[in-house]
Amino acid sequence: MSRSNLLSVWVSVTFFLVLTSCTRDTRFTNEIIHIEGVSRACNITTSYVWFGSASESEAQPEVRLPASDGDLIYMLNEDGSNLYYRYNPDDGIHLVISQDTMKPYLFFINGMLSQFEVTSETIHSLNEELFTLKPGRFPTLLFSDSLTGTMIMELKKLPENSGGSGILIEHDLSTGTFQDLISICRPSWLVAESLPAGSGTDRWKLPKELELLWITGAPLLFSGDDLCQGNLESLIIAEWLPARDEVIRLSGLKKLHTLTLASCKIPDLSPIQFPRSLKRLFLVGCEELTDIAGIPSLKCFGMSGSRDISSLEPVRELPELTRLAFPGNTSQEDFESVIEWLPHLEVVELIDCPEIHDLSPLQQSRNLEILILRPDSILPEHIGSLDQLELIIISEKIFGNSPEFISELRSQLPNTMIVPGSGLCLGSGWLLLILPMVIAARFFFKRK
Repeated sequence: MSRSNLLSVWVSVTFFLVLTSCTRDTRFTNEIIHIEGVSRACNITTSYVWFGSASESEAQPEVRLPASDGDLIYMLNEDGSNLYYRYNPDDGIHLVISQDTMKPYLFFINGMLSQFEVTSETIHSLNEELFTLKPGRFPTLLFSDSLTGTMIMELKKLPENSGGSGILIEHDLSTGTFQDLISICRPSWLVAESLPAGSGTDRWKLPKELELLWITGAPLLFSGDDLCQGNLESLIIAEWLPARDEVIRLSGLKKLHTLTLASCKIPDLSPIQFPRSLKRLFLVGCEELTDIAGIPSLKCFGMSGSRDISSLEPVRELPELTRLAFPGNTSQEDFESVIEWLPHLEVVELIDCPEIHDLSPLQQSRNLEILILRPDSILPEHIGSLDQLELIIISEKIFGNSPEFISELRSQLPNTMIVPGSGLCLGSGWLLLILPMVIAARFFFKRK
């Protein structure tokens, strides 16, 4: 081969490699993470299904669950202690959780300070702990007490390079106090049961550092075009009841790739203006949802907890889907039809889908790694034939009532991890909104 031809081949191969590396998006890779040291965990971004311990020893609990870069994980122990964590692939897929027994307001992940519970009693030691422990990055701050002026003054003493992690607020704040907190902590993610709406010049805007936001109730923040700016990547809205003709304008959020609507009273998707950047949409426990027409081009889509979806035809138009959660009223025929059109599926979630009785159509999904299964009553057939799976999550009820089935399934799939999971009820649905439960749990355990 001549030198000129060799050079041409080299240039072509290099261009191809550069092109493929640029177009391949690894943000939404579904990792199976191992969490050691907690009894339960829940991926709030994608699904409100609880994942129970995969360990045979209660003394050494370990949870396994699927997660992608940036997903919000909530973890709970039997003693009521809880930890919020935004998954970062740099932390690895094996996370060891520990808590300081002398200072129970401190949580660690892989030996690094990860969460600090801020109260009127612990606020004075925040600076000292940060200096002594030298965390790898600023820890998440959980504000479980009402925020006072004294606490704000203590926060202002933090070093200038502090902040940039998550903050969780469990009490209502005035607009001024909220603005002070945001300007001091400069969070990259925020969980708040309610946000100050304000009006006119008193309205607050998305901090430019904010990447993830979880709010409960009406998202007034997105009622004006001027507010849809910044770097928000993931938005979680819980218990939203749209007013007549109300629309949330998300089209201005140029970096928003993940939207989760949990237990929202929406019959269709008309109240939402989707941004072009959206790649993941999770409609969790939206029991009034019937029409999914108008869904954008997606990589991940979920309808768990919905039972009256009129047609799954729009899903067939999403050939690039890697993750799909079916609604409860999916028929066996629709299940087979949808699976046939989605060759890239990696994660399938079937929560209370009583009409799906045969899983053999999933045999053709050779990329399938994770199956989340909570049968309504009778287990579907041919689970044991899905030898491509790395992880199966089956409801805890099956583990308790049919241990012989679990043993047989493990013998059929020796290379597959099979662990318990469950959905917890709220009203007529299986959805559990985590934040109110956390507050109730802390109230109970502090008084024991």
